[in-house]
Amino acid sequence: RAKEPTKLSEQEKKAKPEEERKAQELKSQAELQEKLRKEQLEREQKQQQEKAKLELKLKEKEEKAKLEKERNELEQERKAAQIELNKQIDSLYKEALSCYKQDELDQAKEKFNQILSLDPSQARAQQYLESRIPEKIKRIELTKLSEQERLSKLEQKKKEEEGRAKEPTKLSEQEKKAKPE
Repeated sequence: RAKEPTKLSEQEKKAKPEEERKAQELKSQAELQEKLRKEQLEREQKQQQEKAKLELKLKEKEEKAKLEKERNELEQERKAAQIELNKQIDSLYKEALSCYKQDELDQAKEKFNQILSLDPSQARAQQYLESRIPEKIKRIELTKLSEQERLSKLEQKKKEEEGRAKEPTKLSEQEKKAKPE
């Protein structure tokens, strides 16, 4: 029996390095598993970051597409409004020209001013207001003055003719008085 404890201790001695080796193996496996777990966690984090980046890019693309669509819609609305405005201006311009041609100059001025209130860059309307209408007013006034002068001269001639026509009558009455019957 005295040899038995020695045998155990030899077995223990043999088992101890084996246990240490197994413990070292378990420790290495645990470290390897921890390393693999960390690597897996890092990969997952990178995947999540990449996914978040892709989602952000997708969201930005969608937002950009939405904004582009809204911009296009606004541009179409602006073009439609410009077309409508041009139609209004053309219509007013035709009315103003008609008034101008018919010598309705106050109405023509009003129409041209309406055009300029819609679009101040309308040079044609500005030209009519600044030069053509004032020139036409002067021509009309000169024509009226000329007509008044002509009428005045005609009236004067008529009076002169009436005066001459009465003179022979006066003479003939004087002649009648001078000639006894």
